[in-house]
Amino acid sequence: MSNQKKITIELMTDEALVLFDLLGRYSDNDKIEIEDQAEQRALWNLECEL
Repeated sequence: MSNQKKITIELMTDEALVLFDLLGRYSDNDKIEIEDQAEQRALWNLECEL
């Protein structure tokens, strides 16, 4: 596995905080539930980066 390449994903601070909260809720209840537009936008932005 040492020949695997790493990637870097850059997030704005507000995107990182929104995703942190979303993933925290996921770890509590094993469900990803979008609660507001900021979460949806952050996920779309992350998808674009990937």
